[in-house]
Amino acid sequence: MSANHLLNWNVRGLNSRAHRNAVRDVTFEHRASIVCLQETKVDVISNSLTNDLMGSDYDYAFLPAVGAAGGVASCWRRDLWSGANLSVRSFSVTVSLSPLGGGG
Repeated sequence: MSANHLLNWNVRGLNSRAHRNAVRDVTFEHRASIVCLQETKVDVISNSLTNDLMGSDYDYAFLPAVGAAGGVASCWRRDLWSGANLSVRSFSVTVSLSPLGGGG
């Protein structure tokens, strides 16, 4: 599996089961190893939410939504990528990803 499959998506909210299922299905269908989600509209992204979205193979960083607006999540498969230099700012999440082994 190539580690170069990136999914970038304005999800328009993750509060509904249908939206979470759609993210999970598209992530699996496209074998995305890096997933960047905008407009999550959730104030907390927990391990259980990430597991529900993508399975337990992903690490993540997030910027919470403010009220019903915003929210960013950056997720990457921990068996393919190493994340470092995490920066969460007012409107962005930045993480430096390095491929592990022969994944990149």
